[in-house]
Amino acid sequence: MRYIISLLGILLTTGSFSQNYQVFKGDTINRKDAKGLKQGVWRKYYRNDTLCSESQFLNDKVVGNSRTWYESGKLKVVVKFNKSSRGEAISYFESGKVMARGIYIGQKKDSTWIYYHESVDTISAIEKYSNGIPDGDWKVFYENGKTAHELSYKKGKKEGVVKEYNDDGRLIFEITYVNGVESGLSILYFTSGKLREKGIYKKGERDGKWINYNEDGTVAEEKIFVNGVEQKK
Repeated sequence: MRYIISLLGILLTTGSFSQNYQVFKGDTINRKDAKGLKQGVWRKYYRNDTLCSESQFLNDKVVGNSRTWYESGKLKVVVKFNKSSRGEAISYFESGKVMARGIYIGQKKDSTWIYYHESVDTISAIEKYSNGIPDGDWKVFYENGKTAHELSYKKGKKEGVVKEYNDDGRLIFEITYVNGVESGLSILYFTSGKLREKGIYKKGERDGKWINYNEDGTVAEEKIFVNGVEQKK
């Protein structure tokens, strides 16, 4: 998002105590105390001076409600923080429909996040986080509710079988990941469901025999790879 804070910065010093803060339209905002910790109201504005975001800080932690707006002035995100910096978030499309719901711990996503299609009000994706890092099962859905994509993360890295489907629920691709790297069987299907390509990845590189098939099931081509390099026949 492109915005600037069109604010005047002023440094106020009184003896050994000092605060950095800014003034906009006569309002004192965006304060930092002598230790550099955010305190009080913090705001950001678009180029046209329309309010972009507003949060309340206490000792560098967000407390109460934090809000973000579209440049049109319509509400985009609201996060309700409790005293332990756990925030319940709802984001909106500019149309006013709910875009996503989830949890923040401090400034980082946590637990389960659910996203929605704007046009049909169905779930578009489910994501799981741990302290801002992808961790757990993720899914993406078509507007008709069918699964489009599914995978799992372990501490921020892809782990296990990743699968993709077409909009009628037919599997079109699957590949195995280990510690975030392609490692194992990879299979590609025609939209008819018949096998199109099959091979093995080893540490992120094609390895061994890879076979391409015609849709009638006959072999179209065979290739041999060693550490990702195709071997000449």
